Amino acid sequence: MVPPMADKPPIDWRSRTTWHAIGYGLTAVWMLLVLVVSGNNPEHPLFTFIFIVPIAGWLIGISIGRVLGPRLARDDDPPADGPEDPDKS
Repeated sequence: MVPPMADKPPIDWRSRTTWHAIGYGLTAVWMLLVLVVSGNNPEHPLFTFIFIVPIAGWLIGISIGRVLGPRLARDDDPPADGPEDPDKS
């Protein structure tokens, strides 16, 4: 019997969709954590950060993606000149 996870492809860590899903999940977890800890009381000091922390996280993540994205894409591109050793062609 084949396990059900055998048909799924591995996670593509360079995919923007993967990182968006991780961001959505972390945002939801943070907001639920604040609601549970604060008891849904807007006067609680932690409640002040319910939106600030996710927005800061998204801005930092987008900034990192803008800086590292082109560098990581360059590493994957094959050389435009062809083979490195002309004798092997």
